[in-house]
Amino acid sequence: MLLPEKKRYWKSITFLADLRIAILLLLLIAIVSITGTVIEQDQALSFYKINYPEIQPILGFLNWKVITTLGFDHVYNTPWFTALIALFSTSLISCTFLRQLPTLKKARQWQFYSTKKRFKNIEISANLKNVDITRSSYKLLKKGFYLFQRKNYVYAYKGLIGRISPIAVHASIILVLSGALWGSISGFTDQELIPKSEIVHIQNPIKTGFLSSINQKYSSRINNFWINYSDLNIDQFYTDLSLLNQDGVEVKRKVIYVNETLSFNGVTFYQTDWDILGLRLKLNNNINSQYRLSLIGNKKTNHLWRTFVTTNSGEKKDFLIILNDLTGNVSIYNNRGQLIQQSKVGDLIELKDFQLQVLDILTATGLQIKSDPGITLVYIGFGLLILSTGSSYITYSRFWVLKEKEITFIGGSTNRASLAFQKDFTDIVKQLEKRKNNF
Repeated sequence: MLLPEKKRYWKSITFLADLRIAILLLLLIAIVSITGTVIEQDQALSFYKINYPEIQPILGFLNWKVITTLGFDHVYNTPWFTALIALFSTSLISCTFLRQLPTLKKARQWQFYSTKKRFKNIEISANLKNVDITRSSYKLLKKGFYLFQRKNYVYAYKGLIGRISPIAVHASIILVLSGALWGSISGFTDQELIPKSEIVHIQNPIKTGFLSSINQKYSSRINNFWINYSDLNIDQFYTDLSLLNQDGVEVKRKVIYVNETLSFNGVTFYQTDWDILGLRLKLNNNINSQYRLSLIGNKKTNHLWRTFVTTNSGEKKDFLIILNDLTGNVSIYNNRGQLIQQSKVGDLIELKDFQLQVLDILTATGLQIKSDPGITLVYIGFGLLILSTGSSYITYSRFWVLKEKEITFIGGSTNRASLAFQKDFTDIVKQLEKRKNNF
């Protein structure tokens, strides 16, 4: 009973080791990845219902039901995509152990040619008379070949790293895929909008793997938030961020901004967004008044925030405060829409029997908090891929020499750069002939 099962298992492994199967799996992964790039990922169900309706579906069949049923709304976390990655990795591992490692082992062994008939099938060969086999070995050593000699036979090779490189390429791809898969199933992404001076824990994860865990031993405190302007346009926005332990002790502090992150214990904080929440006002002697600001239009194209202030001091007075940005300029309008005064944060505004002072702008910073445990494997894999891809262009060349009586047979082959190899071969032959004639 065991023998047929072993045969089926071995056939499955050898089937996956086929290069054509690996290429097919890689093509499927590429197609699925393109699909995950074109179709927006991890959006709310309402988003797909609006953008991919059942009436007049895209390409005649692609609607929100198809997308959500097949998992195209979260392609990279679906079981079938994970299975596809696992199959491709298994194919590469099978190919490495069943094909490439035996080939490498064979390439390291000496392979003497003991008959002149074998030189007829070599890529390039030559016959020389009265040439000492030791002299030919010396010329090969000078060209950087590793040499094996036994009696009248010589075998030499160089560029063995070119045979190792495909194995390293497979290993690097497996590392990249494993790292990406591990990050997907054990990492998380959190999005927070935190007011200045507030302390929060991670509480709004938008994406989590089924093996992920969120460390709640640390909290984040926003010490400050500000924006730098250039010609009234936002140049950069900054967050002074502190990480606190369970005792409230600061363990790390850094000013982050776009493209400058804070990393701690495998968790990375990114600066992604910002908002203006409200104003802190002093109305006569009341310094605890806070008013919520509402955005007019789009924050990226129209920087206008407004709030209405209603007071009761003798008679009812209504004011509209307009804020353009975080430069501190505010505009005060009355209830008839007439501009009363333009001032800055901190200025005291006297309005007959009423005093108004904008004490502070209440801002919030948008942070993306991300954990990706597989990122180290991905970086190592890509580094190895760069090195191995470059070294794979190193030529693997071999030489054979056979001395029979007065004739010396020389032959060689290479796996690439044939013209350069032919030049080396010709140089060696010319040097041997020249030495022979001089001798």
